[in-house]
Amino acid sequence: MVFCRVGQGTMGRCIVIDEITKGSVADDWFHIIRPKNKEYSIALCSYFLTKNFKDKMKRRCIGTGTPNISKQKLLDIKIPWDKITKIYDKNKDKNIIELSKIMEEELT
Repeated sequence: MVFCRVGQGTMGRCIVIDEITKGSVADDWFHIIRPKNKEYSIALCSYFLTKNFKDKMKRRCIGTGTPNISKQKLLDIKIPWDKITKIYDKNKDKNIIELSKIMEEELT
């Protein structure tokens, strides 16, 4: 996964990388995230798009004009794995945006 670590409005956006782009180079504006269980990469990316996660991230970011979050501060955020994987398992047919909206509703 590629996670945008900097920028007002862009920080927190992510994408799941597939085999086609494997081996590509990422700019330093991004964190590369390699979940242990790759099956749930889409679930994690969907969670990153929720207000729940964005609020946690904003509390840990630094900078005013160009906010950013370090990899360590990102890793310190508690992820409700059991909940997001359960939501994902029930909604595997949904795309990342649809899944994030479902997570938003179910995690509040």
